Amino acid sequence: MYDIRILKRIRLFADAMSQGINPLTGEYVQDGDTVSEERIQKCMEYVVGIVDEIINNGIGNVKRDFSITPEEKARVVLYNGEIGVNDMAKRINSVINTRAIKGITGSKISKWLVKKGYLSERSYEATTKKTEKILNDRSQLLGLNTRLKTDPTGRTYNQIVYPKKAQEFILEHIEEIASE
Repeated sequence: MYDIRILKRIRLFADAMSQGINPLTGEYVQDGDTVSEERIQKCMEYVVGIVDEIINNGIGNVKRDFSITPEEKARVVLYNGEIGVNDMAKRINSVINTRAIKGITGSKISKWLVKKGYLSERSYEATTKKTEKILNDRSQLLGLNTRLKTDPTGRTYNQIVYPKKAQEFILEHIEEIASE
């Protein structure tokens, strides 16, 4: 992953040096200065080209799609009790480099569980078409439960919680979940 702001600064400096200009002062350098050397200037031209390509191809600030190695999977700490899906996602993301790789989200995990039939979805607000995940008969296979929670607006809802068995199932299928 590249930071576009830094890349633009690098490009600015390299472009100035490729023309024999001190990037800090904006003044042409004197003969004998390292930046006045033709080989240095040619290298800086090359750097400008590479940086332009990175910026123009949209590579800056782009993270690779989610991936997890077997070693990283083994480092995920599963909770012995019940946790929410966002906490499960945080535990998985804690072992990967989320600066370079997109992390997994609780929403993505939940959507996959709906698709596979372990959860269902229902509308709870007709005007905004908001939906919520709910348990179904197949949820029992993973030991899923609910607990009453209150959100910051004061709305009470049933949070689906994941016991260790469900956490293991999610971790086992995490690559498939991420690829959906």
